[in-house]
Amino acid sequence: MDLSKYQTKSITPVDEYKCTLSDELLKILEEEMRETEEIRNFSLKAMREWIMQNPRILKTRLDAIWLLKQLRFKKYNMLSTQETLERHVVLKCSYYGKHYLHDDLDVMRPSVKKIFDVNPVCILPKRDQHGRPILFFRCQNVKPQGKDLSKDILTAVACIVESLVEIEEFLIRGVVYVLDVSGITMQYLKILPIEDCLKVCKSAEKITAGRHKGFHVVNVPSYLTTLINMAIKHTAPKFRDRVRFYSSFDELDIIDKGDLPKEYGGTIPMSEMSKELWEILLKYRPLLIKYQDMKINENLYPKACLDGSFSMLDVPLNSPDLFEKASRCCDETVFGIQGSFRKLEID
Repeated sequence: MDLSKYQTKSITPVDEYKCTLSDELLKILEEEMRETEEIRNFSLKAMREWIMQNPRILKTRLDAIWLLKQLRFKKYNMLSTQETLERHVVLKCSYYGKHYLHDDLDVMRPSVKKIFDVNPVCILPKRDQHGRPILFFRCQNVKPQGKDLSKDILTAVACIVESLVEIEEFLIRGVVYVLDVSGITMQYLKILPIEDCLKVCKSAEKITAGRHKGFHVVNVPSYLTTLINMAIKHTAPKFRDRVRFYSSFDELDIIDKGDLPKEYGGTIPMSEMSKELWEILLKYRPLLIKYQDMKINENLYPKACLDGSFSMLDVPLNSPDLFEKASRCCDETVFGIQGSFRKLEID
């Protein structure tokens, strides 16, 4: 198959997909994501043709894994996949993306690497009962200090998510998150305002390929429970249902205490556990840095799209009246919580 004609728009080598998945994973793909070999091959070609004919997208990835991530995320609904992929590219290229993230998704950027140096996150050695990897965060390891810390934290998280979904098994099975938020004071909200977190999470929910199967938040102070609940009520019901709160690790029932880091009753220190994730991040670092080569024709998007308007997330980018709909968008009306967050007094 001659794939060279697609290379002009791709920042990565355009390749044929070579399946190395186990029978178990292939079964999950067929039953939960509607993927068969015939559908996969047809859809890969259709997505590449669509990108080549789309004047708004100038440069993106057209390699098989990238396209399959989007297709599997949307269960091979072609229109939804096209919308998600394009919004992902817009996020990477627009003011909105550059406002919240560094231009280069580089874990070796000194300010970002400093976050990983204190070992705030690791992949636990044992998976949950469904075989899903568990990503464990010890949030208090990152102190609320430093210039552009908000951008550093969000870039670090973006690098983690983008790297993990490059691993087919992680994308197919999904990932579970456990967050220890003890020690998180209101001071942290000066660095990373909750409304910024909501805006990023709402966009990520819509456009970032990944199966986020559970968020288990432990040691939650009462004020943070209130704020998180205010935020997640504006996300999809499926997302809200996957968020659970615990007052202590004694209540956490998805994994044995002995499988947690040593700091929580296990046998392996978190600094040791974090090495696996760091190796994954370094492996995919060159690929993520290439994302800054993605390009769009900004003249073909309304400003509301480029600014990451909440309300524009529900307006298809191929709408013939896209600019007219954008002129009527107002995030303050749609998301009244923003004013509430601004009124919070943080000591």
